[in-house]
Amino acid sequence: MEMQLFALDFDGGAAFGEIQNQAARYHLPIAFAYSTFSSTRKLAKFRVVFLNDVPVTDKHAAEIMIRMLLRIFNQADQSCADVSRMFFGGKGLIGHAGREAINIVGLMESFQRYIFETQPKNYKREVEQFAKVNQIACLNGCLQIHCVHRDGKVEDFSVNDQYIYGSVTVFPSNIPKYFLITHYQADVCEKLEKTSLSYGEIRKDFKVIEQKCHLYHDFIKEPHIHHNERFHLLTNLIYILGGCKRFQSIIAKKGYDVQEWRFYAKYVKDRRYKPQSCEGHCPYSDTCDHVVNIVNTVKQKGDIRKICKDETYYQVDEVYSFIENHLQDALAAPRKGICLIPAQTAVGKTEAYCKLISREIGRRFLIAVPTNQLKREVGKRLGEKGVEAEITLSLDEMNLEGRLKARIQFYYQIGLGEKVINLLRDYIKENRDTEEPEIMNTVNQCNMYLRGSDALAESRVLVTTHARLLTLSSDIIKQYTVIVDEDILSTIFKNIRTVSRQTVQKVFDSGECPVVLQERLGQVIGTPDKGYGKFDKSFSVGYLSDQELEELEVYDNVNEIAAASAFQMDGDMVHYFTPRTLKEGKYIILSATSDSGLYRRYFPGRFIKEYPYHKAEYRGRLKQLTAYTMSRQCIQDNRDRLEAFLGLLQSRYQMITFMKYEAELGNTNLHFGNAEGVDWLKGEDVIVMGTPHLSEFVYKLIGYHLGIEVQTDVLAVRRIQYKDYEFNFMTYKNEALKNLQIFFIGKELEQCVGRARLLRNDCTVLVLSNFPCEQAELIQDDYLETAEDGGLMKACSPGMAGKL
Repeated sequence: MEMQLFALDFDGGAAFGEIQNQAARYHLPIAFAYSTFSSTRKLAKFRVVFLNDVPVTDKHAAEIMIRMLLRIFNQADQSCADVSRMFFGGKGLIGHAGREAINIVGLMESFQRYIFETQPKNYKREVEQFAKVNQIACLNGCLQIHCVHRDGKVEDFSVNDQYIYGSVTVFPSNIPKYFLITHYQADVCEKLEKTSLSYGEIRKDFKVIEQKCHLYHDFIKEPHIHHNERFHLLTNLIYILGGCKRFQSIIAKKGYDVQEWRFYAKYVKDRRYKPQSCEGHCPYSDTCDHVVNIVNTVKQKGDIRKICKDETYYQVDEVYSFIENHLQDALAAPRKGICLIPAQTAVGKTEAYCKLISREIGRRFLIAVPTNQLKREVGKRLGEKGVEAEITLSLDEMNLEGRLKARIQFYYQIGLGEKVINLLRDYIKENRDTEEPEIMNTVNQCNMYLRGSDALAESRVLVTTHARLLTLSSDIIKQYTVIVDEDILSTIFKNIRTVSRQTVQKVFDSGECPVVLQERLGQVIGTPDKGYGKFDKSFSVGYLSDQELEELEVYDNVNEIAAASAFQMDGDMVHYFTPRTLKEGKYIILSATSDSGLYRRYFPGRFIKEYPYHKAEYRGRLKQLTAYTMSRQCIQDNRDRLEAFLGLLQSRYQMITFMKYEAELGNTNLHFGNAEGVDWLKGEDVIVMGTPHLSEFVYKLIGYHLGIEVQTDVLAVRRIQYKDYEFNFMTYKNEALKNLQIFFIGKELEQCVGRARLLRNDCTVLVLSNFPCEQAELIQDDYLETAEDGGLMKACSPGMAGKL
């Protein structure tokens, strides 16, 4: 026997509209209602039917539910309490609300609220009497009917399965069960409801709660939030001193039902609710920087724990000797492949490979560095050691005539960068006889650039950039031992492009597409929003010319989709990743942030050797304030307090932060993404402010290319371990995807910290981020918390100032 539809018979003259309003008031959705055969115009008779979320297989549970419904709807025929009663059809539907269902726990809450509102003086006695008659355990005036999940502990307490039934319709991946506890299991109630927190235990400024909790901010500022979101807030705010009173005050101001929420406040306390988790209850749970629930979020102070023993550090000169030995060993190895030599920023890796090159006069070297500035600096240092090096010329460094410069930019913009060489040659032919100074200068520079391209295979020592290295042919690479300064995977992973869906559709419909591009654009168009796709490898790549794209009025880089490996649909935009590779050869990569696991994933089948990482202890000081995430949103939410805090420090510190805040809060014209290779901050005190998260599609698109499962994973605050630390961080569940995200963030922070050259200089770097940096002294105080007297920030008090 089982029962899922619960019907009430109304034949005493009650109006259907009255019953509808009552059902809505107590959050009991009516599945449908119909007029009975005996209904007349003068005396309306009807039945109201409620759909339970699961079939009820236990007679006792079904009887309890019927009795609760009859108590709430006392206008119904009270004799219809027998669960075996049959109800016949009628004349026709008078109401139909779909498949929204009730359940035994929600019904119990509505039942107790009804008693609270109709018999406030006898509330507890009435509930206890109902519990006694129906053989339900009662604790603190609350019926002990609980909803637990498959992984809950209720099953461990139950002596039998008599009152347990499972749902296969509501949450098929996480089946809930409803558990009625009898009088004989009252000890179970206490064990089940026990919590380590006390109501009103946490003391917090409500302005801080508003800044840290987006939902509480909406509760205050927005005219309306959903009932379930209010209930979620209530279960958390009762644990904060003055929280319940503040909640009721806002309820009254917003015009919500005050009596209803007085009941819920009492019910939550009596039932000893724990603070509801943000996940599953808050619409911001996937994007907000939170920890489990609101209470833990507002009371946390960094919560970073060191889990490893102190690391062994060497003297800087010893570490430098290790790097020299590793370089010599990698050079002597006969096998082609990639040698990864970990080397801290400022340990002297540039000096080490410049010395190696000056000694090995019989070998040819190609050096690749991240930026043009560093390229020129390395060329200068080689010259000082008597090494004549060819420095490749970059188009960005050339002072070109405006029309040619614009045309070059357009070629790169539309994915025709490979045709720039031909563009330069055509320009020289067209303007070789000109007498205009600006054009003559441009022609000379074009000739210099082309001569430099021709000389790539002739120089003993060649210095170029990461980006240029990735374009060189196998014929050139095989003539050199390639030394890569800093992690080239960072450069490769930046090769993500975005094009509008409208452009993709326009080009696809144009009839001008080469075959491969046409097929790929069709695959993109057929992919649902938020979906990912991979392209088959193709050895036949075709592009639309600049004239064809201009005729179509297309100015996005749709061409490179023909060479892409993976893409994602994102609303009106398409993101795609075009992989670059290192041609077969011998590569020595020196970097503080290279990840051998990522190299093996990206270069499958390639020989990769990783050398041990020997580290030196910083001579300078690295201090890290971890109480705030310092994401872009966090900075924006705490803008005023942050400006006051920074105002006391910026006269001493140089600043590196997000590009968005560089002009307003910074003072160096440096930001995440452009600080690599910068040397002029050597020995300076530096603030690095921010946790440099990238757009989520960057992690997932590259992860998808690497064969990582990305489509079902979501960002959430998780407890993770990274190097020497354990901490809470907004990241992914999938280990490989999490490591990819951490690679980007850790690399950027370490590079920015390295600008001060802490290994060899007595200076201070202050990091404001919740992502722990190596060798940092962690300061987990709330440095933006307002002092009770309204004075200076606590973080700027003499005690904190001494730490900084």
